[in-house]
Amino acid sequence: MSKLQETFEIKTYQCNEFGKMKLRQLFDCFQELAGDQADKLGVGYEECLKKNCAWVCAKYHVIIDKLPKFKDKIIIKTYPSKFMGPTAIREFKVMAENGDLLIKAVSQWVLIDLNRLRPLIAQNVFDCSKIELEPSMEIPINKLDAIEKYSDESLMNLRYDDIDVNHHINNAIYISFAEDALFKNISKEFDIKEVSVDFKKSAVLSDKQVLVKSKFIEKDFDCAITKVDGSVDFARINIKIK
Repeated sequence: MSKLQETFEIKTYQCNEFGKMKLRQLFDCFQELAGDQADKLGVGYEECLKKNCAWVCAKYHVIIDKLPKFKDKIIIKTYPSKFMGPTAIREFKVMAENGDLLIKAVSQWVLIDLNRLRPLIAQNVFDCSKIELEPSMEIPINKLDAIEKYSDESLMNLRYDDIDVNHHINNAIYISFAEDALFKNISKEFDIKEVSVDFKKSAVLSDKQVLVKSKFIEKDFDCAITKVDGSVDFARINIKIK
């Protein structure tokens, strides 16, 4: 199975005040399909538990032509495209019912040994011989630099609801924090063109709060989510507006 696809109908709780799909909900869909296909390929959550390892998402680059709206039916396809040492590349396409490509995305994943907290080469851990790699869309994965000067900061409380099965704050929560910060800068409806994400380190519930720092210059929004004292970055996010 080289590709997995699923059809979704956009619900009210998945939309912002303008009726467009929230970024967090989009990333939730990506994570769900990635996990489902990893299970089917024999490299998913249960198999990782047996080998005391885990897939950790490191980066995303999402290019958006049009965000789905309330009641839209969309088809999301995902597939692995590359293995590069300890990393694997997974790509996504989001299409309208008529086949129009709405969104394309690339993600980078690292297989981690949970005992030593060091990267592993997937082919040395699993039988990957039957995994068919699809041609890549060749979307670049951007490196995001730290924000040295920012114009806004706020503290966000971490909740039990934010924790996933790995006992960490779910990656999509960081996207939600960034989206909150972005909406503070824009008072009217707008369209998002690109989203780039570097997941640096996982926050846990005992952190209690995170610091969200951001700056917005013209159509470019940068956000860093860190420990309250700023000593550790959990995620860096860049959002470009059309």
